[in-house]
Amino acid sequence: MPKSGANLESLVQYIYQVMSDLQYPDIYVQRNASIVGKTNTKYEIDVYYDFVMNNHIHRVLIECKEWKNAVPKSVVLELSAKVNDIPKSIGIIVSTSGFQKGAIEYAENNGIDLISGGETFLLSKAIIARLGILLPNETVKNEPFWTIMEINNGVITGNYINSGQSAIADLFISKKVANEALLGYSKQGVVRGVDRHHLKILVGLAKLDNRGFNLFFFESNNCINIEPSVVEEFFY
Repeated sequence: MPKSGANLESLVQYIYQVMSDLQYPDIYVQRNASIVGKTNTKYEIDVYYDFVMNNHIHRVLIECKEWKNAVPKSVVLELSAKVNDIPKSIGIIVSTSGFQKGAIEYAENNGIDLISGGETFLLSKAIIARLGILLPNETVKNEPFWTIMEINNGVITGNYINSGQSAIADLFISKKVANEALLGYSKQGVVRGVDRHHLKILVGLAKLDNRGFNLFFFESNNCINIEPSVVEEFFY
C-alpha cells in the first residue's frame, strides 16, 4: 500500500474513477470534497462522487484511513452522522489496518461499507466487486496481451500472478507462451486476455505502486521488465 494517507486517497480516487469510466463516463470522482448537509454543516470528505438514478442524485462518501492500528467505532459513528445529514448518500471506509470489533458491528447494523486490505490488489479487488466490474474472464479478447490470474477452487481471486516482485503483472504476446509459463508457477492460475480497458487499469495501478510489467515474447523463461509509461505509449 502507499506510504501516506494522501497516496491512499489518490489510489482510491483513481480506482473508482477508472471503474466508473468503463460504464458511467460522466461521473467525476473528487478528492477532499466539501459537502453541505441538511443542517447546513460543511463536511470534508476524503473521496467523493455522485450520480443520478431515477431522477435523484445519489452520493458516495469515502473515508481513507492508513493507520498503524485498527479503525475504532468512533470513526464509523462519525461517517454515519455525515451519511444521515447528507441526503441520499452511502458511506464507505477504506482502512489499511482493519477495523475494531465494535466498528465492524456498528457498520453492519448501520449500512456503512468497510474495505480493508494491506495490498493494492486486495483493495482494488474489493472496489471492483462493489462497482460490478468483471475481472478478465474467458470472453475478454487479447487486445493486446494475455496474462495469468490466480484462481482458488476454480474462481479468480483478483490477483495477477507474476514472475517477480518488481512487476505488477506478467504480459504475454502469445497465449501458447502464457500457458507454458503457467506450468512453472507454484500458484494455481488461468490464462486470460487483457483488453485496453483492463490494461488502462493495470497501468494506473502500476504507476501508483511504482512497479512495471514483465513482458514475454516467444519464450516462457525470457522476459523484459518495462515501465508503465512504455506500455501506455506503445500499446494503448
